[in-house]
Parts: sequence; structure tokens; C-alpha cells
Amino acid sequence: MFFLHQKFYFLKLTRNFAKKETNVVLSLMKKLLLTLSAIALGAFGLFAETFELDAVSLNEIAPAKVPAAQADANEETVEFTLCTADPTYARFAGGAYKGTNIYMAFEFLPANCAMYAGAKVTAISFFSAVNMKALKNDIHEVEVFIIPEAGSPDYEPLATGSAVVRTAPAVYTTIELDEPYTIKADEPFAVGYRFTLTSYNDAYIYTDERPTDNLAGSWIARGVPGQLEWGNIARTVGTLCIYATIKGDNLPKDGVSVPVTMVPSSVEPGKEFSADLTLRGSAANQVKSVEVEYVLGDNEPKTTEITLDYPIVYGQNYEATISGLTYDAEQADVPATFTVTKVNGNPNTNELTNSKSAVFNCFDFERAFPHTYLVEEGTGGWCGYCPRGIVMMDYLHTNYPETFSLVAIHNDDEMAMPQNAYLLSYIGVTGFPMMTIDRSVMTDISSTELFNDLAAQDTPSLAAVSSLSGTINAGGNVTINSTSQFLLDTDNSGYRYRMSYYIIENNVGPHLQFNYYSGGGDGPMGGWENFDGMYWTKYDDVARVLVGDYSGISGSIPASITGGKDNKYTVRTAVDEPSSNPFYVVAFIIDNTTGAVVNSMQARLTDTESGLADAVAESFSVQGSAGAIIFNGTYTSAAVYNLAGQLVATAAGESSIALPAGLYIVKAGPTTAKVIVK
Repeated sequence: MFFLHQKFYFLKLTRNFAKKETNVVLSLMKKLLLTLSAIALGAFGLFAETFELDAVSLNEIAPAKVPAAQADANEETVEFTLCTADPTYARFAGGAYKGTNIYMAFEFLPANCAMYAGAKVTAISFFSAVNMKALKNDIHEVEVFIIPEAGSPDYEPLATGSAVVRTAPAVYTTIELDEPYTIKADEPFAVGYRFTLTSYNDAYIYTDERPTDNLAGSWIARGVPGQLEWGNIARTVGTLCIYATIKGDNLPKDGVSVPVTMVPSSVEPGKEFSADLTLRGSAANQVKSVEVEYVLGDNEPKTTEITLDYPIVYGQNYEATISGLTYDAEQADVPATFTVTKVNGNPNTNELTNSKSAVFNCFDFERAFPHTYLVEEGTGGWCGYCPRGIVMMDYLHTNYPETFSLVAIHNDDEMAMPQNAYLLSYIGVTGFPMMTIDRSVMTDISSTELFNDLAAQDTPSLAAVSSLSGTINAGGNVTINSTSQFLLDTDNSGYRYRMSYYIIENNVGPHLQFNYYSGGGDGPMGGWENFDGMYWTKYDDVARVLVGDYSGISGSIPASITGGKDNKYTVRTAVDEPSSNPFYVVAFIIDNTTGAVVNSMQARLTDTESGLADAVAESFSVQGSAGAIIFNGTYTSAAVYNLAGQLVATAAGESSIALPAGLYIVKAGPTTAKVIVK
């Protein structure tokens, strides 16, 4: 595969990327931190590298004239594409240097062939490249093509067209085929373009930035005909922004697809909630109204009509909301299916992608588990802006020690784990410093407001890490004991829910930290404005080991989950070059259907010189019952806190503590547990 071990760069473009009316704006920070990454079998990882570029704007470059949006007067032409959004990044593959031949294509699938049979592909469009050093387009000679399939080492075009492209960078560009290609109902094909790199700095890969398991739209190759090496980037950066102009006498009309459906992850029985749908035009005429049929769990189907505030045409999206939805039963993983049955009052001609499903959990929020957010920070000693992340992590430690589990993932410095580059890519960190919150919210750490808001919310969770303990010995051997618990019976077939763990270390270093805040020119930054430009620093929350795979450990949560039952799991790992510093374990539950973290917990590892403490830890647990907290096993002392962090009870070896109903944090020996007293 071409992209195995190949590096992959990207440059973010701050611009309005509407294909129909391109307005070129390229805004670069004074010290732009670009991300160097690698693709391996459809996944790319990050290797940090810094480029010093002056602030540059391309506002003065006149954009190329692009086709106007289609209207009813021109119903017999569509710009067909598989991408679902306009691009915001230009990327390029490392290992592809000046003189490398690049091919990019999407596949025209059988269902689409049947829909457009008899029509002709007359042109292919794409966005022009940008040289990241010269900030211009220096890829001029481009050939567009139609080939029998993507992925073949051969290049046997069914149709081609070529042109000299002398536009500004990132401009929507169309090249006519020398001879139109007639679509046949039973002959799938691939649409794309090829060129030769003129510089290692050329960025030419534009995608919709929506990772997907649909691989049809994301094929990239390099090499020469007969020896083409293909790779696919769909699962990492989405679908390529390549477009085919299709013309015909009887193109499909009144078609809408549903690429995205979103519902709340958790709702309460009988209480109203909303669903957000993305409607996407997929036919030749304007879409002015749709009829949507929706089914929630075992409820009877219902229908609603949506009149669009403005019409959309092929490839354009409309964000719609369906309000007033309710579900009465407490249940996990309730399916919610939304189907566009009619368009403009007529049957929807798009029967392939006119429906989209999501799931939600329905339960009483008052008895739900409280939520501890997982914060994963991308950072590095070479990153001059990363003191901002250090300041934010200190802020969270001080103000919300029980609300956030904190992990600092260093990259390309003395504290980096071997797999950090791929890990950062997997969780979505695309620059430094940057944080992901539960792998679903991204922040560049610009203010405390987001974290304050999250801490103030009473976020309910279906599941929790209900207890956590661990030991580490002088040789670095670690034993982790955790318990997960779900509120409701849950089908975990395919191990959708999995446990994952970080081993983190405090007081690491000192190591040199670059500091762009030195001197105060960029304003105050928690005292870093008073430090030198390179400052010897002690680091906390440093990720030393990720236990298991990026998506968690298969089998760490049972395939069938019983609500209220403890799911105990023990895992062992090792820390290279252990020290006398404090070590902690961060345990978290991953939902692999969304990639989001459901809940987390952090506990300190206990030092031990023998395996005796391991056995003690494995046999000890804490659980809630009616009116009491129960201790199972031997311990010396325990402290019980309420959610406000106030100490409400202590114990010294007793088997139980009587307490009123509520949720508590229990710390007993090496164990930290969240316990519900009923």
C-alpha cells in the first residue's frame, strides 16, 4: 500500500470554500504549527514539526470563475460527488517528492450507475494545489480521467482530458473530457485526475474532513502505469472533493439523501427532545420540501413535512430539526431511523441513501452516573505555545480535580510514547497545543469558559468506572483493577463498549520547554511570560503507557451487560524506566460506534515490591447498597466525599458505613470508587 509509513501534512485554509462562489482567503499565523502525520492502511498519525512562516493573505488574488449554483432552468446538469462538505484543508503526502506522479479518484458505484444510466460525464472538477512555501499554485499540467476501477496497478483510461491550470491556489477548477463518457447501468467506474508534483511543498489533497467507512470516495495513488500503489484515506480525513459534471435528457429529479442524523446520546422517559438531520440534494432539480418518516425504537412510524427556508440543488446541504420527539421506556441503545420518503411532494428517487439511523439511551437522569470527562492534551517541549496547555491543565487540577481526568500526550520530545503520533491522529488532535474532551469536543485551550461550563453541567451517564485501583513495583510492572457498571441492560455485541487505560507520571523532568510567551509580548500566561524562551520544566500528567489498542481492549466489558452489575476487569502492563515519581492510572470507557468516551476515573498507583499487594487489591472492592456503603475485603482506612468534595464519613476497617441516599466518592487504600447509595 502506498501510504504505509508515508508521512502526511496538512495546511488549514481560513476561507469560504463554497464551490459555486469561491472566495480565496489563506490566513497563516506568525508562527504556524503545521502537523506532520503518517497514513498506514487508512489511518494516519502525527509527528510534530514546526514551520516558521510570515503572515500571508491571498485576498488580492482574483479567484477563478466557478459555475453558478444550479436552478430549475438548468435541470439537465449535475455536479456529482461523494464528498459531503466543502473542504477546509489542503494536505499532501510525505514521501512524495518533486517528480512523483499522483492519482486521486472516487468510485461511481453500481447504484449510481443505474440511476444515471444513459447520461454522459462531460467534465471533472477539483481544487487547485497550493505550494505551502511560495503560497501559489505551481501544479499546472493536469489530466482528468475515467478508469474502470480505483485500486488497480494499471492505468487504462476510458476517457481523458487535459489542461494547463494557471489559477490561484485552492480554486475550484474544471477540465472537460476530450470525449464525453456514457454511463452504463452495469459498468461501475472511477473518476479522478492525475499530475506530477513540482515541489515537496505542494498541498493538493482536499477532503470533506468527515471520516467515513465508505471507501469509495477516497483513493490516492502514486507511481507509474502498471505499478500504481493505491491507498485510502476515507477513515481518517474523509472523502476527496472531486466532482463529475453529468449531462443528460432525463436526469433523476426529486432526490434527497440523509448523510448525517444526530440525536442526544441520552434522553429522559416522556420528555421531549430533538433530532438534527442533514438533507442533501441528490438530483437535478431544486429541493423545496421533504416528507420525513421517523421511527423511535418500538414506536409506531410517524411522518412530518419540512418546508426548506431556501431551496437546495445537487450536492448542497440543508440542516433540518425535528422537535417534539419522545420515548417512554427506559432502554439502552434505542434506534432512531429517519427516512426522506418524498421530495417536493413526489416519491424520493434516491432510494440508496435516503435513510439514516442513530441511537440514544433513555433513562431517569436522577439515578444516572455522574460524568468525569477525559481530557487528552497534545503537547511537546518543542512547541512554544504549549505552555498555554500547561496552564490550563494546572487550572483544571486546582478547580475541578474530580470532574476531569487529565492526560498529557507528548509528541516528538523526551516524554513521547512510541505510538503517540498515531494516537494523537486517532483521537483527532491536529495541532499543538490542543485538547480533546471525551474524544468528541475539541478545544485549542484559548479560555477556561468551556471547562467551566462543562463542570457546571450535571451531565448524566449510562455507564461509569465505578472502582479503580492499581499497583506498580520497582521493576515497572503494573497491575490495574477496575470495575465498570451500566445503568441498564445493554447489548455489547462486537464489544462496542471497551475499557482503556493510560498510565501517567507526575514530576517528570526537568526538560526544556520552548516558551513563546516569554517577555509578555503575547500577554500574560500564568507566569510563563516571566520565564525564559527556553525554560527547564517539571511536567505532570505525562502519558507513559496506553494499555491496549486505541479503541480499547476487546473483552474488557462483557458482550452482554446487565444493568447494575459490576463488570470487573484486571489488566497488567509495564512502564519502561520507572522512577520514584507518582504514577497514576486513568481508566475510561469508549463507545466505538461514536468514538466518544462515556466516562472515566483516575487513581494513584500504589508502590509495591511484591505481588502481595496485587492480590489484596484484586480481592478488595467498594459498592453501594440501600442506606450504606459496603467494603468487600481488607483495608486500613477509608474516606467518603460528596460530589462537592466535602468529607462526609471515614472508616477504619469496618465492613460498612451507613449514609443517606446519594452519590459518593470513596477512597480506601489504593482504590477510588464512585458509589451510589439508594
